Parts: sequence; C-alpha cells; structure tokens
Amino acid sequence: MKRMPLFVFAVVLFCGAGLQKAWAEPGAMNGRFIERLDVFFDASGQLDAAGIEEQEWQPLKGMLTGGFRQGAHWLRVRVAAHAEPLVLRTRPAFVDSVEIFAPTPGSDAAKAEGPNAERADGRSITLTPLARLGDQHLNTQVFSKTKLNGLFEIPPSDQPQTFYLRLTSVSSHLLFVEVQTLSEAAAFEQNQHLVLGLYLGFLLTFAIWALAQLYLGYDRVIAAFLVKQIADLAYVSGFTGLMGMMLSRAGLGHWADLAFSLSILVVVAAGSFFHASLLGEFRPYKWAIRILWSGIFILPLGLVLYAVGELQLALIINTVIANLFPLVSLICALSAGAYKSKEKSPLPPGISKFQLVLTYTIFAVSLQVATLPALGLWAGQELALNAFLVHGFITSLFLLALLMTRAKQHERNRLEARSQMSLMEQKVRLLSEKRQEQGRFMAMLVHELKTPLSVIRMVLGGVGIESALRQAAGRAVRSMSDVIERCRQAEMVQDLDLQTSKFEPIELWDLSLELIEEREMASRVRLEIAHPITTRLDRTLVKVILSNLLDNANRYSPAGSPITLRIEPKVQQDLDGVALEVSNLPNPGAVPDADRVFNKYYRHASSQRDTGSGLGLFLIRELSERLGGWVRYTPPRHDRPTLGFSVWLPLELKELGAEKKEAERTLLP
Repeated sequence: MKRMPLFVFAVVLFCGAGLQKAWAEPGAMNGRFIERLDVFFDASGQLDAAGIEEQEWQPLKGMLTGGFRQGAHWLRVRVAAHAEPLVLRTRPAFVDSVEIFAPTPGSDAAKAEGPNAERADGRSITLTPLARLGDQHLNTQVFSKTKLNGLFEIPPSDQPQTFYLRLTSVSSHLLFVEVQTLSEAAAFEQNQHLVLGLYLGFLLTFAIWALAQLYLGYDRVIAAFLVKQIADLAYVSGFTGLMGMMLSRAGLGHWADLAFSLSILVVVAAGSFFHASLLGEFRPYKWAIRILWSGIFILPLGLVLYAVGELQLALIINTVIANLFPLVSLICALSAGAYKSKEKSPLPPGISKFQLVLTYTIFAVSLQVATLPALGLWAGQELALNAFLVHGFITSLFLLALLMTRAKQHERNRLEARSQMSLMEQKVRLLSEKRQEQGRFMAMLVHELKTPLSVIRMVLGGVGIESALRQAAGRAVRSMSDVIERCRQAEMVQDLDLQTSKFEPIELWDLSLELIEEREMASRVRLEIAHPITTRLDRTLVKVILSNLLDNANRYSPAGSPITLRIEPKVQQDLDGVALEVSNLPNPGAVPDADRVFNKYYRHASSQRDTGSGLGLFLIRELSERLGGWVRYTPPRHDRPTLGFSVWLPLELKELGAEKKEAERTLLP
C-alpha cells in the first residue's frame, strides 16, 4: 500500500508548531495586564451606555465565540495599573466593527475605579468613545496601513482602567482581546508578518506548481486546484487583515468588509468544484458526488442573498455547507468504486485508497475543528482563532502530495500510451506493407491469368469441339474471370484505389438490357420499369452494382427459375432517387444469413461447391454507399417465397464532400 511522503507529516508538525508559537501569548491567556474580562450579549443591539452595568456580565477567559448573531456583544476589559504605554489588540481582523469606550472622567463609574472596584452597581455611567476598529472603519484607523490587526494605544496610568468594547458584525462574532507592551506588540507583529509571509508563500508555491502543470498540458483537476488555491489566497488575506491593509494603502479601505465576505463565498464554491472534480475520477456514490457538485451554487446563492440585504444569512449558509461538505467528501473517498476488483478502470488509479481516505479524513476533522468556533458551538481558545489557517495549510499540503502522486501516475500512463501508440504505428505500417504486397501479388495474378484465359476462349471458339463441352468450358472461364475481376474490384474499393468519378447521364432501361443480354439471361429475367429513368451518376459503378445484383440472383437461384428486376423512382428524405430491386427464389436450404450477407467473403455453406468469391454483395454495399445510397436485404417469408435485394441511389449527385470525392472513384476497366 502506498503511503504519503514522510516530509508531509514533518512539515505539518513544524508549521503547526510555528503558527501556534507565532500567535502565542507571552503570559496569561489575554496578556498579563488584563485583570478581568467580562462579556454580555445585547440581542437588540440598541442598548446605550447608561444601561450596560445593569446587565448580567459573564466572566470570559480566552476568546469570544458568539456565532452568527444580529445583536451586539459588549466586553468589559479591566487593565491593571502600568507605568508604560500599552497596546490593546483585537483579533481577528475581519470583524466588522469594534467600538472602544472608556468611562467619562468625573462620572460615577470613573470615580469607582480603584484597586478594589469590581463593578459600578447602582451608579450612573457615561462612556466616551475612544476608537473604532474593524474592517468597516479602516479609513479612520491610524495603524490600518501598516498593521494587520486593530490596535488601540493605552497611555500609562497608576490606577486600573476599565474599557468597554462593543462588537457588531454580520460575520461570526469571534473576538480575541489582548493587552501588550509596545515591545511585545512590535515582536508579535514582526512574528505575525513573518509567519503570514511564509504561509502565503507556501500557498502561492502550490498555485505556481498547478500553473506549471497546466502549461505542460490541460488537466481539469489541476485547473480546479489552481482556482481553489487562488480563492484560498484571497480568503487568508482577508482573514489575517492583509487584504484590509493593502486596500487601505490604496485608499479603498471601505471595500475591505465586502471583499472579505465575497472571498468567504468564493472559497467554499471553489473548494466544492475542486473536490468534486478530483473525487469524481474514483467513481464514488453518485448521490454523494452530486451533492459535492451542488456546492458551486453557493456562490450565486450568496450573491443573490447579498443583493437583497441578507449577507449574514448567506454567510451562515456558507459556513454550514463548508462544515458538511468535508463529511460528504470523506464518504466519496470511502465509497470510491475505482478500487473494486469487479469494476476495472481504463487506467489504474494513481492514488491509493489509503492516501485518498487519509487526506479526506484530515480534511474533514480539521475543518470541523476550524468551523465550530465560527458557529458558536465551541468556546475555543486562541488556537481556535488560527484553526482556519492551520486547516488550510495542512489540507493544501496533503492535497498537493495527492496531486503530485496523481501527476506521476498520469505521466507513466502517458508514456505507456505513447509506447502503445508507437507499437500500433509499427503494426499499422507492417499491415500496410503487407497489404501493398498483397495488392502487387493480386495485380500480378490478374495479369498472368488473363492471358491464359484469353487463349482458352480463343481455343474454345475454334472448330472440332462439341457444343456442350464448349458451353461448359465457356461458363467455367467466365466464372474464373468474374472471380478475378471481383477480387480486383474489392481490393481497389477497400484501398480507395479509384479514379475520379465522371458523372454522366445513364438510361437505366438500356443499361439493364445490355447486362441481361451479356449474361444470356433474357429467358429468365423479367424487367419491370414504368417509364424510362435517367440518372446522372458514375456509369461504371452503377454497372458494377447492377451486374452483381443479376449475377448473385443467377448464381444462387434454381436453374431456370424466374428473376425479377424492378426499377422505379423512389424519394428518400426529400431526395429524388431510384430503387433497383432484384428478387428470385433461393436454392433449397440456402437462405443467406441476414446479419452476414454483406460481409466480405461470406458464402452460404451450401454454396461452397460452386465457383464464387463472396464479394458480390460486399461490392454492392460499398459502391452504393459511396454513391450516396444504400442496399437492403429482404429474406423470404411464408407468404412470399422469394428473397430480394434493394438498392437505392440518388438520381444525381450535385455536390460531394472532400471525403466522398476521395472515395467515389471509378473502377479501372
């Protein structure tokens, strides 16, 4: 069983540890300067500052995971006394709005500040707005052009201070508040930029690899992976605040909120497109792969909901779908039919089932962990804030290993196919040389036999030979000539070794009488034609068709039995044409097989004792089709003892395609 490369696991562990260390706190959960952190939820979103101290505040340690809500979350942050300036940081950067307030100097709440103050029950309170953070206020933030997160400077104070934060957002109410010194904040920011640069570099490298693969040859799965990586880059940029920083520098900070919301919709649709494209190659349950394909409609649905003012509903649906689709993907991996021995694929899967199931198990588990805090179902700590990034990196790495394995298998398949193609070309070349040799042999044989046959005919025309013997010898010579001629004609038809057709008027009555007289069949053939019919086709080809129809009826019917040749106009698919129908009684026990009657060299078992080539009906079919017509066989029935062959030909061929021009050649006399 194939295994994932060990370096994948090593890189995952290293990068996971690096991400955690980069965003880890130097001291307590929210920083050593935060003495107390409380929260309460205002469902109406309209509560003013005067009533906030009357609410039931709940202690909070770590990160707020409030899920998708319409109201506002209030956080009360009590900062210890400090002799140096501090920085209050809020994460993640994609939250819409975080307003920071402080008690107004001189108010009861401000007076209550002190070493033992816990809350201002019963006291009136007024708050002074200090700052507004979040991607809806990037144009008003001092640090928005240089920092990834929202920052607020706290001046030195010899007394504890209380700050109130009001969070509103159409996206998930995730918020992590921390207080650091300036040096700690600078170090944190430096580490954050470094790790983010490495992270985006990895994602970009994956995208460049996909682009290089597409340059070598288009592959739908690789193209879907490239789309997914581009969507991931946009999402990570918005999630970490890089998108807002870049838009702020361009003077477009007010677009950051909408840009990130759209990237959330795009990343789920792009992921569904990629996973459905990849897993579809392994023939999983049809219902499961159809559910995956339906994920691409998340994007247009989200755009419609946004257009009608329901962006939060669009984001909720998008997050729920993103949480469910990995489970569907895992079902697809587990049910892959390409690995079943009874269902053989044209090419063996390049990815083992162990690799496939392992990748999608990690994909499902990591995304469950990443989305639960966003849905408010898990009160995760700071690690949960980076769970999306860890999930994105790990799954991208595993998927890249999966696609590289697949690409190697495809390259092996391509080389094997090229080798098979080379062998086939050699076989075709050998067959072509063999056919040419057979053609040369046939031409030599025809040439060498025609001269002795001519001599025999001349001798038979002399005196002293009994009439019966002369007739029998003449028939034998004629049969030999017919066999040789039909072999020559069949060889030329099959090799398209024909000259350009010369279309000319053909009076079918006259041509039929000529052929009947040549074959001395006037006593047997009844010619039925209502009125003279003239076609404009190749005379030689029509003559070959008619002569083979008559010869077939003459050869494979009881001696002296009647033969009917009926010629009548017939319209087929709005095209004027003529039907040539020959009917006769079959020899006893010699009714031809309807499925094989037009096959090359086919002859009924009872006809093997007679001279023949089995090429007459084959020639009729080939030549009639090349003239734009067809031939049909009608076997005898209990109410009609005769069998028949009907050939339909157009009255005139006005235009021929290039392919037919090559095929429609006249036989050399």
